[in-house]
Amino acid sequence: MGGEGICREYMQTFGLSLVNRALRTIRDYRMIEEGDRVLVAVSGGPDSVALLFVLDKLKDRIGFDLAVCHYRHGVRSSDHRDMEFVKGLAERLGYRLFLGEGNAKELAKRENISLEEACRKLRYSFFEEVASREGFKRIALGHTLNDNVETFFMRVLRGASLSGLKGIPPVRDRYIRPFIEVTRDDILAFLGELGVDYMVDETNLDERIFRNWVRLKLIPLIKNKVSSVERVVGRMIKLIREDEDLLSSMAEEVLKKLDIDMDERGIYFSCLLYTSDA
Repeated sequence: MGGEGICREYMQTFGLSLVNRALRTIRDYRMIEEGDRVLVAVSGGPDSVALLFVLDKLKDRIGFDLAVCHYRHGVRSSDHRDMEFVKGLAERLGYRLFLGEGNAKELAKRENISLEEACRKLRYSFFEEVASREGFKRIALGHTLNDNVETFFMRVLRGASLSGLKGIPPVRDRYIRPFIEVTRDDILAFLGELGVDYMVDETNLDERIFRNWVRLKLIPLIKNKVSSVERVVGRMIKLIREDEDLLSSMAEEVLKKLDIDMDERGIYFSCLLYTSDA
């Protein structure tokens, strides 16, 4: 790992913009409270590595405990490098590390699902198991604004509903995403300033994977016309989320007031419409 001589004191002069932006997101969405125990998922890629360094900087400022977890999916023969890299990183920063591994190819075949979905299923199952067993209130993931924009376009092309166009939620149950309003370029600049290395997953270059095609082909094409596409779509996602959340809460309030009956033939309710002569 390059930059082995990095000290936490460097954070006093480098990368404070990213740290403060992540802090603002954490506070805006009430992601972490004082006294929380937070488990950060580190794959070894740039986003999760940067997240670990940022949370390391913020843990004393906010007042939370931090530990690291890493999952090996068994997809690539080289993924042992990622695991060793994360082990070294956690050791250098002085954090407890939880490791897990499985066989995503076997699961994908057995359940007739995509390899990407199998990886996600195994990974999240491991996160949940560790968090429940060890008492972590939050699991921090390194999803960025770029990931959210990619998800948005993927769902548009698949004909998603308004709810689907909300994108990746900043907070879902115990999962939090402090980088959800930060671009990948911001993260790479941050790591460059600190001189911190990271691992590169070669499968991210496989355009046969839908997300990769959106990232590598579709979005660059759009950027030729709209250079700030991440910021533009990010604002739109936020507005959609606010609108959909408002509509959902209004619908819930209406449903609470309805007299609902249900039998084997269906669901029945009465609804009075009020009109005004004015």
